[in-house]
Amino acid sequence: MPEHQTYRSWVEIDLDSFRHNWNEIRRLVGNKVQVMQVVKADAYGHGAIEISRAALDNGVHCLGVANADEGVQLRVSGIEAPIYILSPSTAPEIDDIIKYSLTPCLSDITFARALDRRLADQGVPLAVHVEVDTGMGRGGILYDDAPDGIETIAALEYLTIEGIFSHFSVSEVACDPYNELQGRLFNDLVEKLRGRGIEIPLKHLANSGGVINLPQFHFDLVRPGIMTYGVHPGPDTVSKADLAPVMTFKTTIV
Repeated sequence: MPEHQTYRSWVEIDLDSFRHNWNEIRRLVGNKVQVMQVVKADAYGHGAIEISRAALDNGVHCLGVANADEGVQLRVSGIEAPIYILSPSTAPEIDDIIKYSLTPCLSDITFARALDRRLADQGVPLAVHVEVDTGMGRGGILYDDAPDGIETIAALEYLTIEGIFSHFSVSEVACDPYNELQGRLFNDLVEKLRGRGIEIPLKHLANSGGVINLPQFHFDLVRPGIMTYGVHPGPDTVSKADLAPVMTFKTTIV
């Protein structure tokens, strides 16, 4: 055991492997599609601040977190890139969302109205994204309610809808027809909104499985998570992307 080695067991994070995976993502999506680096849950245990900085150095457009606390942690560490709160936010998080310029992803009208009122009190606008449930069943405005709900949000004075998104349920399986169903529903909703005069700049649907298996649904932005850390979403993706593990557990033999 080397004299300088302090710990019996440790974890190593290889940023060269992380950069390799990010370059593989860029190969898959091309240069016209923006990439969000998902760093929720302390970047899946890899260290959110360090991974965020490495991702931004490699050209990532924005960062995705699970809640306002995670976003605040990145802000106070000096990160100025756009930070999206991917999970539905709660009313107590509104002050931090505004103070630290975080971008919430809206799932219900009640929260949107509460956020708009608080923004009106301060006289500042805020960009938001709207999540729509196309079949994942985890979060988002229910699909049938989405056209009217999004039109209501679009009419709020201090909110600007910058993006609309949904989440694949089985994108790790390349040929599952459910992926095509979700993609078609998402496209149809975008067209319905366009017919109402609502044009939303950023559209995103693809998680890691979608990045690898479903290039037809890359849209304007992709949201890779586990693949950036070298983990394949499923067996169908192994032959399509060359990923390197970023985290290694090590120990000493006694």
